[in-house]
Amino acid sequence: MLPATRYRSTAPELPPAMKAEAERHGPRHRLTLARSLLVVGSIMLVLAVAEVGLRGVADAPWYERLPEEQNRFKFDRIELEDTAFVMRRPPPESPKAPGTQRILFIGDSFTYGQGVPEDRSFVSLLEDRLNAQASPPGPARFELFNGGIPGSYTDRWAKLFDLMAEKYQPDHVVIVFFLRDGVARVSTMQLVSDIRERMLELSRESLLYRYSHLYRFFRQERAQRELSVRYLAKLERGFLGSAKETEEWRKAQGYLRHLRDGSRRLGADFTLVIFPVLFGLDESYPLIEVMREIERFADAEGIPALSLLPAYTGRSAPDLWVSPLDQHPNEGAHEIAAEAIHDFIQRADRR
Repeated sequence: MLPATRYRSTAPELPPAMKAEAERHGPRHRLTLARSLLVVGSIMLVLAVAEVGLRGVADAPWYERLPEEQNRFKFDRIELEDTAFVMRRPPPESPKAPGTQRILFIGDSFTYGQGVPEDRSFVSLLEDRLNAQASPPGPARFELFNGGIPGSYTDRWAKLFDLMAEKYQPDHVVIVFFLRDGVARVSTMQLVSDIRERMLELSRESLLYRYSHLYRFFRQERAQRELSVRYLAKLERGFLGSAKETEEWRKAQGYLRHLRDGSRRLGADFTLVIFPVLFGLDESYPLIEVMREIERFADAEGIPALSLLPAYTGRSAPDLWVSPLDQHPNEGAHEIAAEAIHDFIQRADRR
């Protein structure tokens, strides 16, 4: 048995000054390491809790729920001569009563009031307000017709006007132009379909996406932001882009002139109301140049125009939506539109 020997290091000792420095900083380094480990551990705990929480409230992804949300409304089809229109109700057949003023509203689903009851659309709210102020009190002196056609473009508006305006005898024609109405082939459903295909592909290729609810949540949120960016970019190019991209806007200008001229032949006032996309409603509104382009057109054509953007600026956009997955204006947004249009019409009447 070999005798026990004491191990002795051959490494040179630190000079006394350096040794004292190391001993002085040792506890600080250990404390820093402990704090770092605590932060990392806390982050991991938060992520684990979030993962468990998301598993508990897991729902179908937004791109699966959005088409269902958009298609949950049932629309009536109204026959005018040989043409079917999706509208709230058919135009009145009776002649205009003496002393009655009729206002014809034409537009798309924003005018129709998709997602809100008929009596809460801005057309109905405006009618109630005008009649409440009418004097003397008695039978309604204002009759407003809602000619909003969901999913329509300006060619359908011109068709509806040509079929009903002369019989309806409007005193005022109001065209409500949502920014989508001047851009062809801009479909939220198509953009959502593209994103859905990408997410399905990711679920096949990524184990992390397949099994982590937290990772899936962040990827889906990023895809939703991407949808907004792509949609806004399509709208901007539709008014300010190349000749090919702005083709629908040029067509829309022709139909708006047709509606203006037809209204004037009937002796009716004509107004253009510009309805903004309810998104990013602050001083840096992403589509401000599009709004200005439409206003420039109206000014050049001698069309009185009301932009609803100032009425919505400074408000939280999601608070104005029918639902988080449906950015049609809700009842509160319709009330704001009714008030702005009412004030505009009143000012015009005083001039």
